[in-house]
Amino acid sequence: MTQRNYIAAAIANVITRTGSATPEGEAQVTLGTTGLYRLDAFQSGPLSEDTYYAIGGSLRQNEGYRDSGFPADKGGQVRANIVHDFDNGSIKVSGQYTNDHNIFYLSIPTADPNDPARSLDRYLDYFTGTLDTDQLRAVNIRYRDGAGQTQVQTGDLANGRHIRFGNIGVDYEGDLGEWHVSAKAGYTQGKNHFDALYSTSNPVDANAFASRYLDAAQGAFGAGVTGLGYALAGTGGQTTYDPYADSGLVVSAQYRSIVSKFYSGQGDLSVTRPFDTSIGRHDVKLGAYGALYGASTFAAYQNYLLQVAGNPNVLDLAAYGAGGSVQGYVTNNGALQEAASLNGGNYDGQVVALYASDSWDLTDRLRIDMGLRHEWYSYDGYYRVTQVADLGDATTLADDATRAFTGAIVTSSPKVRATNWTVGVNYDLTDNFGVYGRASQLEVPANASVTTNASGSLASTKARLFEAGIKAGFGRSYLYVTGFYTKFDPLNASFTAFYPTTGRSDQTVSFVGTAENKGIEADGALHVAGPFSVSGSLTVQDPKYLDFANTAGADATAMPCARRTRCGGIWNVRACRCS
Repeated sequence: MTQRNYIAAAIANVITRTGSATPEGEAQVTLGTTGLYRLDAFQSGPLSEDTYYAIGGSLRQNEGYRDSGFPADKGGQVRANIVHDFDNGSIKVSGQYTNDHNIFYLSIPTADPNDPARSLDRYLDYFTGTLDTDQLRAVNIRYRDGAGQTQVQTGDLANGRHIRFGNIGVDYEGDLGEWHVSAKAGYTQGKNHFDALYSTSNPVDANAFASRYLDAAQGAFGAGVTGLGYALAGTGGQTTYDPYADSGLVVSAQYRSIVSKFYSGQGDLSVTRPFDTSIGRHDVKLGAYGALYGASTFAAYQNYLLQVAGNPNVLDLAAYGAGGSVQGYVTNNGALQEAASLNGGNYDGQVVALYASDSWDLTDRLRIDMGLRHEWYSYDGYYRVTQVADLGDATTLADDATRAFTGAIVTSSPKVRATNWTVGVNYDLTDNFGVYGRASQLEVPANASVTTNASGSLASTKARLFEAGIKAGFGRSYLYVTGFYTKFDPLNASFTAFYPTTGRSDQTVSFVGTAENKGIEADGALHVAGPFSVSGSLTVQDPKYLDFANTAGADATAMPCARRTRCGGIWNVRACRCS
């Protein structure tokens, strides 16, 4: 499942083996130097004459490639199916359950802003370091609901990308006279809980960072505030932390907690038949597809203050009086801003599609294939409206400007269509040489989740694709050379950008523009002798994004930390500037 904006994404493997008349089983244990322990097992065989079963699955745990202070990956899945063979086909019933966690690593700062010629490797190891920390195992994100009450979204960074889902499916393949019939149906339901720490900012000098908040702290906690200082989060300001005994830096990062419940039911029916005519042989396929699907989503982001180190401490920035007493906090248990972003919504979608294809062999050397698919989409969804709010906690500045639900929702029920087609030709000049070409149109409507996104665009992505090439084959040696050109007009894409209507730069908003890509690719293999061969591929291309715009005026060129910058000879992956 892949969804845009604040809906988390996950990928699951639904490919499985089937049984046969011969019983077989397999078990495998995998151990790794990263604390990896994995068990895979499989068993299959006959249940009765013409009926077979297969069941298998896996369990794993992995400490991870970087030291986060907790296991990076854990979980497993089980899959099973039963197949029954008929005289003219077969039917398979399958099921799957997956419950799996994996960590979401993001880039780490590498250049010291106080001296770009030096790296931060001595504080945050290039190869094993991460800003992920076991101190974010019990996160509380406070926000205001639509009724004006303060609520708490809890999070655990060790949760990672946690997907739980079940799937059942039925698959029939059979021959009815000269027609081959394929009928498939399935249903999936699950929940995806996503917890990750995003490296949204560069490290900064600790004193310079604290000075930004001194006036606001004195205004909130009184003239008795004589200065700001750092302490380990949650210690009441008593366990102080001196950044200058360390790197002299602090860094802020964003914790994102996203929950999505989803379902999907789909069915596909197709028939295929070959026809012989006076001008060649046709292999025609006709089909229909339908699906009902939907998701409910909730997302809350919170900005945290961290030590610049691997598995860092979470820090509080406290306001101290003349006697060293704590007058108040800029942060709240390490949170610089509670509910820095807040989103919620729900959508349901349906799609109906009709499709047809034909492979036409005019001669034994000339083939033309054609395909056409038309789709009708219908969406029904809403998103919850938010505004800036003060949660009213007089002990901290972190709640002064949070996102809050207003209680209002915005609904939409768009209907869209899409048409896709392709035409290709292949002509074998000789037994060793041939030429080929293809033209296609791809149209992808906006995802149904656009109805849960205030900044979403309903524009479809459309692309025209053209390619032509030559091929040569001599036994086990071959060469393909293909030139290609693709034009996206329009291209509906999502970027993290500055959004002027809210003044925020942490939102993923939709942009519509154009793009093109042209190039040439070669793929070949040379059989040397016996079992030895040399193979390789080469692609040269020139992709370009053009004239992207957002209907609300968001600026794609103002994306925070979205490009690499070379600072003093060191590449800083997330840096927009060197200091």
